[in-house]
Amino acid sequence: MRRYKTLSLIIPLLFLLGGCDWVRSTLGMPTSQDLAKLRNDAMLAAAANSAAAQKDTITVTADSLATGDTLSGAPQPVTTPVTAVVPSATSAARFYVIAGSFKEEANAAKMDGYLVKNGVKPIRLMFKNGYIVVASSAHENANEAYAAMRKLLELDFSPEDVWVYDTKQKLHKE
Repeated sequence: MRRYKTLSLIIPLLFLLGGCDWVRSTLGMPTSQDLAKLRNDAMLAAAANSAAAQKDTITVTADSLATGDTLSGAPQPVTTPVTAVVPSATSAARFYVIAGSFKEEANAAKMDGYLVKNGVKPIRLMFKNGYIVVASSAHENANEAYAAMRKLLELDFSPEDVWVYDTKQKLHKE
């Protein structure tokens, strides 16, 4: 009987220690492959920046983009991409009320539409695990965030899995 108890403790421990990358990816943290890719990308970007500094550069102003001027002279349509808010150490908001997290851009846009339709300005965060997180509001303290979460839950479209994200968890991209 003792042998079975010991074995039942050792086997899960081996899986846990052997699957560090799996645990890290499940928690939304970068895996060893992600870190190697980031290091490689940083080295390539540094090399490209030093090469670009040596070449002549073309300056494009916001006015030229708004009028559709291009180097070829043909007007190009101007589109405004959806930008993600990245919480930083300088922003006052620490807590975000999350209405949903999505792998697909179309689903995130659908949640944005629901929020706008109900008078809420959506905030997007990009998580390290690739999910697009749509927040309904940002707050400085937890009490305000939980009060806003309760108000969001009262809306008809609101999913039941609304939650509060604390930026100290560092699950978002910096």
